[in-house]
Amino acid sequence: NYLDTSEFNGKPILTLSVRETLSDYYYRKHPKTEKTITKAKRQQGVDKALDDGGSLTANFEEIFQRVNIFEGSQGNWKLIRECLCGSGKPSTPTIKGVFTTSYKQSSWNYGSYYCGPIVRFYGSSGYAFHSRLEYWPMNSDRYYDARIGFPISHGCLRMYNDDIWFMYNNIPNGTTVVVH
Repeated sequence: NYLDTSEFNGKPILTLSVRETLSDYYYRKHPKTEKTITKAKRQQGVDKALDDGGSLTANFEEIFQRVNIFEGSQGNWKLIRECLCGSGKPSTPTIKGVFTTSYKQSSWNYGSYYCGPIVRFYGSSGYAFHSRLEYWPMNSDRYYDARIGFPISHGCLRMYNDDIWFMYNNIPNGTTVVVH
């Protein structure tokens, strides 16, 4: 039985997928070493019934292109915003792991078009949250490439303007970012 009830309007909803993983993440700065130990996994919904442990599982993960923003602390997280995104395409995938936001920029200029604002999450690398690709002048709402909702980028997480501006204005540098 995959039916649930909405907390907002009391109507029945079909839960497509819920996945939870409990892991310990270990990081050593010098020499650089990272290790993740998964303690538990739980899967509910349609994908559990159809999970083949391989390509179908990967397809479900790519279908749900979301950036979820939480506030709170360990054991007391509250989802405050869910944003549609476009992650890295198969030839240029988005890096997976635990990172922190490192710095912000107003835009990246590509000549006739730009993306921005930018919230980087993997040091000074090119991995970042950013807007869709727009023609100049800034905020003209004329798009060079407005596609979103499926793997389309060169590794970044492409987002709608309202969502990336929310991050840019409200998420401080040093905020933990988990990409999976």
